[in-house]
Amino acid sequence: YYLSRHHNLLALTYMKSSSSSTSCAFRLSLVARATLLSYLLIFASSYVSGIPQRDVLNDFFFATDGPSSWGPSYIIGWNTTISVCSWYGVYCTPPADTGVVTVLQLVGALRGEFPTGLGALETLQSLKISSSLINGTIPSDLFNNLNLTSLDLKDTSVSGSLPAKMSLARNLQNLNLAFTKINGSLPDWFGNLTSLVDIDFRGSKISGPLPDSFWNLANLQAA
Repeated sequence: YYLSRHHNLLALTYMKSSSSSTSCAFRLSLVARATLLSYLLIFASSYVSGIPQRDVLNDFFFATDGPSSWGPSYIIGWNTTISVCSWYGVYCTPPADTGVVTVLQLVGALRGEFPTGLGALETLQSLKISSSLINGTIPSDLFNNLNLTSLDLKDTSVSGSLPAKMSLARNLQNLNLAFTKINGSLPDWFGNLTSLVDIDFRGSKISGPLPDSFWNLANLQAA
């Protein structure tokens, strides 16, 4: 409604001054387009999957006991009204004040159970929450995000088997589960993650024979 109303005002202004000159109309057209584009960029950057990315991140902050356990250096910006792109550990596409979140890097900050909800950040490409006290299983909804290229849970207490929904992560290139409590054998669908370049399972509880599909990982590089 706001965009439509604003655009109509510009159109009305144009109609009143249409007798002036063609160049005036051209300049007004450029202003209208630039204004409309700026509003669209702000709108698009604020919402992901219909959910404000600020809300997704704040839910994550409180679910991992951010206010009392993250520490003062980690909570800078979090749960404030400034752009989420200025929050500690959050990286966005430019411009800095209206970009969308692409990287979440909170090494050593987290406690509590790995919460659901981050899958709503469809623009998130890299999640690094290593060397923290986070526990629980990897939430399946994380892989609602098909743009995820890097997942680093190294040196955490995350446990359980790999969720079947991870099979949808066809763009995943880096997977670090070293020194976690992830267990079980690699499932047959693991070979579907054909974008994988680097995996690290050292010190985890993953065991058993490699599935035949593992050899489909043609891009995998030797350590």
